[in-house]
Amino acid sequence: MRWVWIILIGVLVIAAAAGFIYCRARGFDGFTGHIEAVKGPGGFKIGVKIGCYKG
Repeated sequence: MRWVWIILIGVLVIAAAAGFIYCRARGFDGFTGHIEAVKGPGGFKIGVKIGCYKG
């Protein structure tokens, strides 16, 4: 079960890096993110919202 967490953390790191690069390329100062995990009858659902901001 440990490999599942390693994969999830890896995906989140890649998503954070992509969000940061995307926002910086568009002239923003950085990004803000929200990660939500919900356990339901079919297992876990993970949602990630990323938004750019001007400082």
